[in-house]
Amino acid sequence: MNRTLIYGYKISQCLDMIIPDSGPGGRVMHAFQPYPLDFFETHPFEKFDKQWAEVVVSDGKGGANAMTVSWGAFGTIWNKPCVTLYVRESRYTHDLLENTDKLSINFFSEDYKQALKFLGTVSGRNENKIQEARLHVGLDDEIPYIDEANLLFFCRKLSATPITASQILDEDILNAQYKTGKKEGDFHTMYICVHHLLLLNMMQPELFF
Repeated sequence: MNRTLIYGYKISQCLDMIIPDSGPGGRVMHAFQPYPLDFFETHPFEKFDKQWAEVVVSDGKGGANAMTVSWGAFGTIWNKPCVTLYVRESRYTHDLLENTDKLSINFFSEDYKQALKFLGTVSGRNENKIQEARLHVGLDDEIPYIDEANLLFFCRKLSATPITASQILDEDILNAQYKTGKKEGDFHTMYICVHHLLLLNMMQPELFF
């Protein structure tokens, strides 16, 4: 495959074609281009674990919440291209995911590592932590995303499966993850989400070719 092309256009042509939208306060939002899933290549054991991602979901009040995740997977189930996420029951994002089927999964360059650390440690229940991190929210088809991301997965939730103690066969994992300190009793829910749109930030195409 020729990875200098997107839907038959050269990268330079795509850059010329796309005019960024104006965001809040007249800020120019980044331009994103649909990117064929067949072209997407990544290290499956590093994309979440090393790079991290933001799960962004509507808060049901006209805003959005983001949570940093380092546990996740890409794969196929039910003959669909899916992303699997794991979210602890105590997290605000868990509450929101239980009430919506739409979400985005956002990946960033290393420049945003500190912002991702902040979003992963602060709760969005009582404050706008995306704004506090000096990031900006965009909206597409009622799905919020972070404009500074370089890669976006727009997803629809297919299933939500609470993980229980009886399902964990490794006693060391059970003790370390669910029987220690603040983690005690705070189990994850496994969300399987079908990918229906992959978007590339056209201001940073060199990150993918």
